[in-house]
Amino acid sequence: MRKKKQNKKEEYIEVCPRCKSTNLTSIDYPNISSPMSLGTRCLDCGYEGPLIEVKNSKLVALRKTKKEKTKNKQEKNLGKFILNPIILVWSLVIIITLVLIVAIIISSSK
Repeated sequence: MRKKKQNKKEEYIEVCPRCKSTNLTSIDYPNISSPMSLGTRCLDCGYEGPLIEVKNSKLVALRKTKKEKTKNKQEKNLGKFILNPIILVWSLVIIITLVLIVAIIISSSK
């Protein structure tokens, strides 16, 4: 966890932009010989790339917002999962009913 001081009052901390974790590590790209050969990896979600800096006092609120978004997304996906089998069953019922009606009409016309 790396902390940076921007000014005397506010302390900033680097966090993963994907999962908002501070569980970060530096990685070295040995095939690249430049000052930019060092990167950062999140140990929680595996993200590699630039980080975001957040005020230390705002980190808890940022994580709470992330958890709420994840929960809402999971609930939305759960609704799709439940709805799709119901639509599939009703579609099959309608198709079978139409096939039976056509079969009855054809057999009664002979």
